Amino acid sequence: MIIKNSELSNIKQEAISLLKGAFDLYLHAAPDGFNRSADYLEVAREAELFKMAGLVFMDHFFPTTGLTYLTNRIVSKIKCFSSITISRCIGGFNAEAVEQALKEGAKIIFFPTLDSCYFRNWCLSRPYLKHLINKLSLKESSNCKILDNQRKITREVYNILLLLKKYGVILSLGHLSPNETFIVIENAQKLGIKKIKIQHPQSKSGLSLNQQIELSSKGVYMSYTFLNCLSEHGQQLSVKDLVYMIKAVGAERSILSSDAGQSNLPRHIDILKNFISSLLFHGISSKEISRMIKDNPRHLLLDV
Repeated sequence: MIIKNSELSNIKQEAISLLKGAFDLYLHAAPDGFNRSADYLEVAREAELFKMAGLVFMDHFFPTTGLTYLTNRIVSKIKCFSSITISRCIGGFNAEAVEQALKEGAKIIFFPTLDSCYFRNWCLSRPYLKHLINKLSLKESSNCKILDNQRKITREVYNILLLLKKYGVILSLGHLSPNETFIVIENAQKLGIKKIKIQHPQSKSGLSLNQQIELSSKGVYMSYTFLNCLSEHGQQLSVKDLVYMIKAVGAERSILSSDAGQSNLPRHIDILKNFISSLLFHGISSKEISRMIKDNPRHLLLDV
């Protein structure tokens, strides 16, 4: 199929128009534990130019509450939100640290990412992930373990889930094993936690398509990112395969996020434009994209 330049131009313009009022629930900025392509203010100002509605800053090591607060004081036409990641740096499943971040406005609790035992072992067998391996501890952290010897969630994990229920914020999973993910979600939903998402389920370390469909049928959102489709990131996934996943899960339970910030990748706003353009090109409608980048994330962030 031959695509005319005028058609490509129209797709790019449509992608830009869809950024108006959009939210990005997962991105990185400097200062951070990694070298990042832009700092908080640069990212927020660029998103503001495209009239985006909101951003959630994520750090694998520390809560982003302080830097997000300062960004909101300086960049006024977009709302920035903070998060906290369960990591060694905060003492693992440390309910006191998590509640303090929640009191300061954190909207997403990310369960262990680089300190996930499963993800750590997965990365160590893949030399091309050297940039991540260099940040991993060679020792497993008992403070970041999800399950006890009986394969049940630990008391510490349960206490964090109680805080998620109390504050009505988002539980984000993605670097856990599929088994851990299912067990945590089962316990969270028993407590009445409804705002649950899986970050980049399309990753090779993520969930199978059948697992994505099963969890989405239970009310869990799949937060898809574009990084695995980028040549700079190894191009481990074709856009067609990503589109197939999104269509199988459905726009009503899908979210589009950038996971931007890596120093060797395009800027945040460019990744989003490329992401949306690619989805439009491969048959995802503007209505579906609007649902995934505006309505669904707005619901998770702002609805009580």
